[in-house]
Order: sequence, then C-alpha cells, then structure tokens
Amino acid sequence: MFIAFFFFIPRPFCDFRLPLLPKSSSGLIPVAKTPSFLQFLNTQRETGGLQLIYRIIVHGKVQFDKDSVEITISFPIHHLPASTKFSFVKYSRTRGSGSAKGGLRNGDGWLTTLNAIPIQGTHRYQIHLHSKELGHPIVGNVEHCIPLSSVKKGLLLCLFELKISYSSDSLEEQNLTPSLDSGKMIHIKIDEPERFEKIRKREEHWVLEELSHPSKSSIYSSGEAVSFIFF
Repeated sequence: MFIAFFFFIPRPFCDFRLPLLPKSSSGLIPVAKTPSFLQFLNTQRETGGLQLIYRIIVHGKVQFDKDSVEITISFPIHHLPASTKFSFVKYSRTRGSGSAKGGLRNGDGWLTTLNAIPIQGTHRYQIHLHSKELGHPIVGNVEHCIPLSSVKKGLLLCLFELKISYSSDSLEEQNLTPSLDSGKMIHIKIDEPERFEKIRKREEHWVLEELSHPSKSSIYSSGEAVSFIFF
C-alpha cells in the first residue's frame, strides 16, 4: 500500500490520481501507486472516510446567520444529491463591483475567504457550482463572473487539508495489506498558498490608493459608478 501527495505529478502516477480538482486549481493531489488503492480512496471518498477541505476566495461578502460562521448548500448536480459546507475564514476589501455574469455580481467591494468541505457528492466541480448557488462565485471562475484584474489565471481554490479514516476491514475489502494501524486517521495539511494573501493585500492596497485620491475613488464598469463606504 502506498499513498503520496504531489504538487507536480510524475509519471507513472498520473493514471492513479484521485479525480478531485480542475486543472487550474492548486494544492494537494492524492496519488495511489496501485489501482486497488485508488479504488480504496474512491470508496472512502464516497462513504465519508475521505474528507477534503478546500480554501477558497469568493466574490462578495458572504452573510452568515447570527451566531454561526457556517453555511451548508444542498443542491443536486446531474440529478444526484450533493451538499457542501462553507465556513468563514476572513473578509477583505477589493475594488468596486465589476461586471456581472448570469446575474451574479463581483462583490461590491468585498472578498470572502472560506473553507469548503464537500459532505455529500463527489462531482469535481461541486465547489464551483455550490459557491455559485451561494451567490458568491470563486475568484478566477470566469464562467460565472468577470475576474479580478489582479488574478491573471487560475482559481483561488486550493485543497489544503485532507483526512482519511480507515480500518483493517476497509483495507481488506480492496485486498490491501493492512500495514497501517487499524482505526487510525491520515491527516495531511499544508499552508494556504502565498498567492492568496498577496492578492488580498494587493486588492486592499488599491482600495486605499483610490480612497486617497478622491477623483479616482469611483470605478466605472458597464456604465456604473461605484463609491466605497467603510463601516
């Protein structure tokens, strides 16, 4: 049994990676050395034994219920049930509301950093679709919103934490040797990409620059003028 985590996947492992993320995202990529362990990972994913925690930045200021910092979106994908839990990390400022696609705005001067955890469903675009359903598309998702000028390419979406729960029975079902202690958990966590904080700081810097020059404090996009108001 073997499992590895790569940022760049060398061959021959490419055929045995768990299909998690679109090409333009970043972070951990679980890779199995054998087809049988890949099947084990897929089974754990479908039964809840594999927990994937994503760090994302979305357009807009996500509003939460009083005394709560979590929102669960349950919305079927391809007629299959799917649910994702979003939890608050931080707010940051950005420039203007930008333009809209599909009725979604670019955020009216706010970005929200969230953790996103799929709790039902395994569709590879589940985080994208559920963040859109939340009304706050992921920064860089050009299909649903006009991108920030500071994000040239790629989504602000990263698989930064992964937990695998397993038992000897679950290993034996896939004819795997239970070389790990039964009933334990593999827990992998990496830091948020430096790029995320650089973009947040860059956007906030531009907001302060515009506020320091009143003649430039309005941003014109699609014929609209937007002024910033801080609370």
